[in-house]
Amino acid sequence: MPRSIRLRRSAQARQAVPNQGLGFRLKITAVTASGLPTAIFGYQRVAVAPHDPELYKDEFLFVCSPYDLTLYPEGAPDDTQSPAFFRKDEIDVVVASQTVANELWNAVKQEVCVLIDALNAMDVLVTAEDFVCGEEDSEDGDSEASQDSE
Repeated sequence: MPRSIRLRRSAQARQAVPNQGLGFRLKITAVTASGLPTAIFGYQRVAVAPHDPELYKDEFLFVCSPYDLTLYPEGAPDDTQSPAFFRKDEIDVVVASQTVANELWNAVKQEVCVLIDALNAMDVLVTAEDFVCGEEDSEDGDSEASQDSE
């Protein structure tokens, strides 16, 4: 089954970031998907204040691989896993410039296509090698042996 995913890019011209000044907000949302979950963006939950486990932030790190989709939970990290990776269906970041926002958008699109291609390739079984131990008494085996000796 061929897979597909629709991404939506939302951008805000400028966003004030506490203690950092102005930046450009970029939000990428996996709106719909066919043959895979929409939660394809890998995040890590990190503590903001080590003394208070209730204060944390979720940092976008990567577009998931096929393996990541099976390993990391959706929505929130599994407390028994380390590092505390999990998956979301959106990226919401503030970057330094519109150029960086465009570069991130292009990189995410490329990585999502790599994910789709990898998942589709996993559906195709390809013969990688034949192995014969001992003598084959078919004509095919003899013709291969004679071709190898040429």
